[in-house]
Amino acid sequence: MDAWDCFRGLAEELSQYEGSEIFAGVLEPWLSAHPEARDWLVCIAQRPGTPIPPIDDEESWALYALNRTLDTLIAAGNPVSPAQYIAFVEALGMKALKPQQFSPFYHEVDEIEQGPAPASPVAILEFNWPCVMLGNMMVSRARVRVSAGAQVLAPGIADASTLYWTFWRKNRPNQDLSHGWGSNSQWRTAFRRDFALGDTYYYNVDGKKDIATQGDDEESELTQSERIELLTHRCFVRCTKPHNDLWPYDDRFVEQRKAGLLSRLIHRLR
Repeated sequence: MDAWDCFRGLAEELSQYEGSEIFAGVLEPWLSAHPEARDWLVCIAQRPGTPIPPIDDEESWALYALNRTLDTLIAAGNPVSPAQYIAFVEALGMKALKPQQFSPFYHEVDEIEQGPAPASPVAILEFNWPCVMLGNMMVSRARVRVSAGAQVLAPGIADASTLYWTFWRKNRPNQDLSHGWGSNSQWRTAFRRDFALGDTYYYNVDGKKDIATQGDDEESELTQSERIELLTHRCFVRCTKPHNDLWPYDDRFVEQRKAGLLSRLIHRLR
């Protein structure tokens, strides 16, 4: 069984599970039956690139199915503990991390508390779930509760606007390229690949449009900075424009951290 079938089968099994022992009843038996899944992920993690490693369609579909699996595991009501979630992730050769400095690369905002001033920086108050990395590639962002000033993360926007590249969330609108397709075709959805390489973040590396050189978008009526906000956070966090019918899937962007400050790189992916 190839990786796509492995992870798709697991995601479907989890979505239909009605018991109370999901780790012992589903995850442990699946790990024992599919050692090839870990082997495949290790190969993906070790694949060299310049700087981004190549990937084919079926590999991208398999990673999408893996991401759907992780989302299903931490969906509200599923009986998996954080410790069991981490054990499953690590059994597949991935790492569960809790980066303490907020970045849209690593963190998805679940809840916001008002900061002491409008420009107060983001402070992470609690990790609901860790992020999951496969080598230098983001597989699933951490889910966090934060405090921030309204000029940085606006309540009602950062925690309630449409979340893109997302199959399902309980408490906010979401959009995913699999939506609207049939039960088979939806699994042929490309996985969004983000990488942390050295001091550089690469967002949606397979996107066709480099926002740094594209600038404002007349069709969506989004400015360059609004496109960057939408792509990096996967949602609006300050922008008050309509958020439910956008198409950020073709955009890509590169962001570099220097001397503790976040600056924007204006260049193309090679």
